Amino acid sequence: MKKNIAILSSVLAAGICFADFTQDFKKAERDLDLGKNKEAAVQFEKLAAQAPAGAKDQCRFMQTWAFAKMRQFDNAQKAVAEIKDPEMKQCGDFFAIYYCKPANELIAKYGTSDLGKFPEEYQRYVYIFRGERQTDAKKAVPDFEKGVKLSSGDVIRKLQGLNGLTRSYNAAGRKAEAKASAEQAMAVKGYSGFYHTICAALIKARIEFEEGNIAAAEKTLNAIKLGHFAKLPQGIDYCELRGDIAAKKGNAAEAQKNYQLAIDNKYTGKGQKAKLEKKMNALK
Repeated sequence: MKKNIAILSSVLAAGICFADFTQDFKKAERDLDLGKNKEAAVQFEKLAAQAPAGAKDQCRFMQTWAFAKMRQFDNAQKAVAEIKDPEMKQCGDFFAIYYCKPANELIAKYGTSDLGKFPEEYQRYVYIFRGERQTDAKKAVPDFEKGVKLSSGDVIRKLQGLNGLTRSYNAAGRKAEAKASAEQAMAVKGYSGFYHTICAALIKARIEFEEGNIAAAEKTLNAIKLGHFAKLPQGIDYCELRGDIAAKKGNAAEAQKNYQLAIDNKYTGKGQKAKLEKKMNALK
């Protein structure tokens, strides 16, 4: 909201047709959301050229984001160089590094930064993005917690944060909290087949299985709409856990069938295959 108000004020003050500018800006934003990053970068370049000083930074920031999503770090940094506001410039640089560089580079530069000084409308992103790049789960947890709190009006970002929070809680040994954050993600209606929801649910189901609560683990798995993720890495975890549950219940045929599905997944590595084959052999 603050972003839109700032742009409106700047455009009106400069005597530019607000309706046309806003329509073009929103179209470029939609292109960015839809992954049409090249088109968005071109549009934001045009908008920046005609925008007054107060709106130019926003256009350059969005252009930075488009280039960053295309992994064009040099072009992203050129756009960052055009941003005058220091906080927005820093945020643009953060986005460029997040999308284009190894995780350790982001942590080396922004690992201890006060992200609360970044532009308010992008704080939910930077907290969650930094949480994803943390190698220490205990350091990732507060970033994800803050990001989730700031994402109340952004379902996609909230689910991304909850997935990260589930993973980090689990890695830190905070199993009850991991299950709770996964439950929160699964409670969002209409997103049971969404990547972040599936990942969080799989962690929850594994914890429940390891705790000996087979019924709860099955209930969690039944709530997942795996869809095309069945052929992706998530399908490996899903089928292995289905196999583990079947084996625990004494259903060897069902267990072997699921282990084989996991083995046949093209994303299954040699180590995983060896582990799954060992489980299959133990059933014979």
